[in-house]
Amino acid sequence: MRLLRSPTASLLLLLLAMPVAAKRAQPRPVHPLERDGIRYVPGHVGTKTIDVCTLTSIDVASGKTRWTVRLFPRAVKPRLERDVQDVFVRSLEWRGRCILVTSERRDEACVDPRSGALSAAPDDDVLADDRAL
Repeated sequence: MRLLRSPTASLLLLLLAMPVAAKRAQPRPVHPLERDGIRYVPGHVGTKTIDVCTLTSIDVASGKTRWTVRLFPRAVKPRLERDVQDVFVRSLEWRGRCILVTSERRDEACVDPRSGALSAAPDDDVLADDRAL
């Protein structure tokens, strides 16, 4: 019991008894894309049962939302901490006639900028025409 009387041992015991939060670092900011007066903004929506990234299309002049599409949905596992299950957008880029959205887990989705329609992968046939909107 002499060990517990030393200041170092007491501090160590105190630190070991404290709960440790499994918080992860904030995701890197992803800048919105803008073309022809429309801004495309990445976001994140989480509920108790599902976790998704989103992409929202906003008319710059009016500020009105044109559409929002849900990307990369994942069921939330109740026994795991929520912050380690979150999925965020890593990058947005124009890829031919679509907006290529990449998640931090490297999942990719191609979003039609006019309708918000979603496809699983970019269309390689339109890669050469980057301004074909």
